[in-house]
Amino acid sequence: MNFYAIPFAVSLLMGFFNRRNRYIYWLFIFLVALFVGLRGNVDPDYLNYNYIFNISPSIGEGWGTLVAHIEEVKLEPVFLLVVSFLKESGANFVFLNLICSWVCFFFLKKICAFNENYWISFSYIYANAFVGLWVQIRFGVAIFLTAYAILLFSEKHKIKSIFIFVVSMLVQSASIIYLPIIFSYRIIETFKINIWKFFIFIFVFSIPLSLLPLRAQIGDFLIFFNQRYFEYALEGGGTYISFLYRVALISVLFFLIKKDKVLEEFEKIMMVMVMFSLLIWAIAWQFPILYRIGTLCDTGFLLFLNRKIYSRRAKYLFASSIIFFVGVIRLASAMQPMRDYIPFFE
Repeated sequence: MNFYAIPFAVSLLMGFFNRRNRYIYWLFIFLVALFVGLRGNVDPDYLNYNYIFNISPSIGEGWGTLVAHIEEVKLEPVFLLVVSFLKESGANFVFLNLICSWVCFFFLKKICAFNENYWISFSYIYANAFVGLWVQIRFGVAIFLTAYAILLFSEKHKIKSIFIFVVSMLVQSASIIYLPIIFSYRIIETFKINIWKFFIFIFVFSIPLSLLPLRAQIGDFLIFFNQRYFEYALEGGGTYISFLYRVALISVLFFLIKKDKVLEEFEKIMMVMVMFSLLIWAIAWQFPILYRIGTLCDTGFLLFLNRKIYSRRAKYLFASSIIFFVGVIRLASAMQPMRDYIPFFE
């Protein structure tokens, strides 16, 4: 049995019976976070993060040493600050994984709380965000912090939203996408721009953009922005299918809601997110490092349908079911590089 699928299977089963016991749900979240956080060398990035942990200074070596290390390795300060405090306390690498795991699952729970059946929401998001939860731990934290910050903004909790965004930025710079998403949304609202026309413009514009050979130019820009991206700039690109997949998803979204006369603020912000997803994937298929920002923007489509999955309107239920099964396929694919589960030991 594939142990990585257990949280998905349990939450799906509980969601099917709609067991709305929050104590059981909290216990489930705690145990899954523990299960993920206590893993050993089972994922492709495990040794990289272990190396980062080992070479990082402790806070007791002084702020000057820590600042110099941050400048040297070009990693975000909050992440390295957490590492430095852990090393000062004598904790080992497993505690870093545990902290990242509990942060991810805490905010995953908060996101699921925006929906009626939080068990189904958990399985839905777990399947689509598996890599962030198990492999790319900084990116996983960024996904859930940024997604929650955007949800808070849509619920008028703007100060809290901005605070969480700032923290997220200091953990993983991919969270910067929060700013253009919110800024674009405010422009659309302030100047009363027809969101449908803007949606169609972005959709049409992304097609020729995806055909331009921008790999060298984007690479030079990212290297200028952060020298750490130099090695990524040398990697080969992906496939055009990744862009066409987003074209298909966004086409589905457009036909789902084009007849809705009134859109909630939440729905409008999610639409802006998927517009950015399309624009970024038009370039990201050539330049792999950008896929992290693209994947973060994909959560707009995910969160939109995740809320609509409980709508009695057949079109939303049908579309959500399709995306759910696509998520299952993505989960199966994401589990392929994982080695057999073993707990951490040292």
